Amino acid sequence: TLSRARASAIVRATASFSFVRHTAIMAAEAKVTGFHHKITQDGSSGFKAEAGRYHLIGGFFCPWAQRTMIARKLKGLDDAISFVAVRPETGPDGWKFGNGEDGCDADPIFNAPNAKTFYLTAEPNYEGRYTVPVLFDKQTKRIVNNESAEIIRILNSEFNEFGATQEQRALDLYPAAQQAKIEEVNALVLPNLNMGIYKCSMGDTTEVCDGAITAVFDTLQKLESILSTQRYLVGNTITEADVRLIVTLLRFNIMPLRATSSQPKRLTDFPNIANYIRDLYQMPAIKPTVSFDHTVAALTFFFGSKLESLNLKPGHQSAAEFEAPHNRAAVAAA
Repeated sequence: TLSRARASAIVRATASFSFVRHTAIMAAEAKVTGFHHKITQDGSSGFKAEAGRYHLIGGFFCPWAQRTMIARKLKGLDDAISFVAVRPETGPDGWKFGNGEDGCDADPIFNAPNAKTFYLTAEPNYEGRYTVPVLFDKQTKRIVNNESAEIIRILNSEFNEFGATQEQRALDLYPAAQQAKIEEVNALVLPNLNMGIYKCSMGDTTEVCDGAITAVFDTLQKLESILSTQRYLVGNTITEADVRLIVTLLRFNIMPLRATSSQPKRLTDFPNIANYIRDLYQMPAIKPTVSFDHTVAALTFFFGSKLESLNLKPGHQSAAEFEAPHNRAAVAAA
């Protein structure tokens, strides 16, 4: 695991907005995010779970942020934890807040132009990157956590009393009896899909792309088999493993994979996965967190010159494709 100083050094050492820089950024952010406090029901962590105290900053374009946005909605915490989405546009001072257009509002806490204000308010000597998601304590003006995997678990376990419905309060995305299996699936999905999908078109060598494409489709085939006998990745109830996977699958057709002679190009080649995506996308907690336009905008912003050099463009994803009927309830009943 990289230290924070080393992660920052990697990012500073890569000067241009090239694929190399953004690969370093993604790798550093995946391992080092800086703030790892916890919220607990009893307040023993120093951050007590309370309605109205915490604020989540996310972004429709970002799969890591979208994980937390989905968890917040699945647990019925819209009224308990305030939320704002940043625009798919960044710079030296971090992701920029919006003006009410396209679901991106102005910052309601500091009226700040970008995420930098939150980081420097929490830690004036902070020297890392100003990333999302951010779970912010409005009472102490501190960042609780900016690691999506940890935020998901905080929202899952510590705010149950504030869920909007009994069903949402009872939902457990990380049940004790399934944790080993969830970790097994997460270990498969993170390197091969969550991270691997970016290498498929924008790796710095053909060998990197070819290896990533093979890993992606081998993993999809394994998931296709899993989903042939159960509705979700770990049985017939949604878990965090599904939350972590769906954010990548929703973006899959937008990512411009390099052509190969033997690999399928679309998720429709995997009927169980295709129906699984529709099942999850159509959930009231997931559909509002999706913006294909924001995903394309961020992809173009970060990787536009690289894609142009390869004569590639972001793909198109129609929401109508995910609105089609699915068969997942029948799989669960079988």
